[in-house]
Amino acid sequence: MDFASPSADWHQRLSDLSLACAGAAGTEAGCLLRATRRLLSEAPAPWDSLFAGLPPREDCDALIAAGAEAAAALALVEGRGSYMISYGPGGQHLATVVFEGRSGEASAQGANLALAVLGALAASLAATGLGRAALRAKQVGQPALRLN
Repeated sequence: MDFASPSADWHQRLSDLSLACAGAAGTEAGCLLRATRRLLSEAPAPWDSLFAGLPPREDCDALIAAGAEAAAALALVEGRGSYMISYGPGGQHLATVVFEGRSGEASAQGANLALAVLGALAASLAATGLGRAALRAKQVGQPALRLN
């Protein structure tokens, strides 16, 4: 799946990414980290200012190469939003992410910590697109998005 396709809507690509993270094996974290960083670097207004200071691609690649995928995933959130992580029974990692200016949060689980953080990050941002769509459709009380 090409998460950087210019023809696809940014929020839809984030939604696809969150689902990919939920179903990914731990060995796929590096690929999904690169896709997430690339997608965040293409953020439309008003999100573009929030993600303008992303860690350089080379820094993310170095962390991935060193086996520090969790640190690379957290670096995409730190300074831009808040997160909570936990380790559930059965070896499932859980993460919750909320970005500044948003009252809703998104949670996700993953095969490892990096995938859980990426899934929650993507779901949180994808939910902002769902919120606008709900307003256009005049639907009230949009539920929080949880992927776990």
